[in-house]
Amino acid sequence: MGMKDYIDEMNKSRKANGYKTIDEVIDLAQTNTVFDLFSVLISGTVSVGDGNIFYPNVLIQNIGGKISIGQNNTFFGGTRIISEYGEIFVGNDNEIGENSISIKSNKSQITIKNECRLMGGAQITDDCYLGNGSQVLGNIKMAKCILSDGKSYREKNPNNRGGVIKGYGIASSLKIDIGMVISGNGKFSIDDIILQEKNHPDWMTEAH
Repeated sequence: MGMKDYIDEMNKSRKANGYKTIDEVIDLAQTNTVFDLFSVLISGTVSVGDGNIFYPNVLIQNIGGKISIGQNNTFFGGTRIISEYGEIFVGNDNEIGENSISIKSNKSQITIKNECRLMGGAQITDDCYLGNGSQVLGNIKMAKCILSDGKSYREKNPNNRGGVIKGYGIASSLKIDIGMVISGNGKFSIDDIILQEKNHPDWMTEAH
């Protein structure tokens, strides 16, 4: 089997399952960076902006819903974004999937705005809102959570950063305000929400 036959067979399988063909991924790579054309799977109905980086083994699958990807996002290897009759919105300048991550909407909406950082095996599920600069760090299964808008993790004053949730466990129906952080070790309680500066006691010295 020659290379053309091989690609034709791959495209046949991709079309049968609603994914972009190899040629369509090549077209996508004209304005984005795709490190491995063969391992990245993106549904044909997914809207993708420019300047994004796709590492190998990224899956973005739309099943009867809507997925919109903005600009200048980084999708690390192992990222899984799946909408089953729901809606997933990803804004701009996000870092998604370092150490793998799953984002899955089932007949609901997930919003990830701008300059967010999501990593460490997190599972983000139905009705989550991740505002500007928010962070999800760790093996956390989230549902119905709100991380309020703020500045990114690069902001020197931690109390101006978006809401942060870190650790591991199940988090449900939580709201983390700007400049606040919650850590979990199996479960998450609103009583454990603290100012981010508590985790960065030397930030004022480092800022000068």
